[in-house]
Amino acid sequence: MRPAVGEPAPAIQLSDALGNAWRMEDQRGRNVVLIFHRHIH
Repeated sequence: MRPAVGEPAPAIQLSDALGNAWRMEDQRGRNVVLIFHRHIH
């Protein structure tokens, strides 16, 4: 399901390039740009 424009982002947790946990809810009130890429082996 896609969130609508202007709606809060879903509660997700990702890892950054260094492997550190990163939670979307910790960024509330900030501008966030997420870049997803597919790593092909």
